[in-house]
Amino acid sequence: PPRILLGGADPTETKALCKVLHRESLAVEAVLSGRDVLDRARKLRPDLIVLSLQMPHIDGVTLTRGLRAIPDFAATPIVVLAPEAGEEVRNSCRLAGATALVLRRSDSVELLDTIRSLLGPPIETKGRPHEDPDR
Repeated sequence: PPRILLGGADPTETKALCKVLHRESLAVEAVLSGRDVLDRARKLRPDLIVLSLQMPHIDGVTLTRGLRAIPDFAATPIVVLAPEAGEEVRNSCRLAGATALVLRRSDSVELLDTIRSLLGPPIETKGRPHEDPDR
């Protein structure tokens, strides 16, 4: 299965996102600080990286810029989770090299759709198919 590195700021939210991603047959490893993301990324070589905009030690924009400077991660999709997506946040993420910016919400539909589009073919779901509450 595709390997995802999840860099979260909030342990409860990170655990919940891990459960959602595991249901989608994704191999997820989560860390709770920007420093740990850099270390785990080098060891794990993930297929996709999801970062919280607001992480301890190194924020998501700075971390994205740092990852892009490492040749092994120049083309790795990086999705930034943000509490809001104003023009300044969008520009900062884009200029840092983020592949996508997703609003951090209680549901995970937008994040899953983004991951699916970046990883290619549909992901096989374990158990019940994921339902979009807006449809």
